[in-house]
Amino acid sequence: MPNVTDPKLRRKILGYLATTSKTEREIADELSIRYSTCHEQARSLFKEHEVSSRLALMIKVNKIRPKLN
Repeated sequence: MPNVTDPKLRRKILGYLATTSKTEREIADELSIRYSTCHEQARSLFKEHEVSSRLALMIKVNKIRPKLN
């Protein structure tokens, strides 16, 4: 299981949240991590980017970094 504080993992979760319509559960399955870990990281990313919704995160992140892969 990947390290939760791993910056690469956080970038992957951010990338999925900002560029796909996958749910946190689907993202967790794809990255082979627990749902609770993915959910916690997603909430953390929302707070870091000072947004309250996935749409706001998508807009903000895609303006900052058009490509995250």
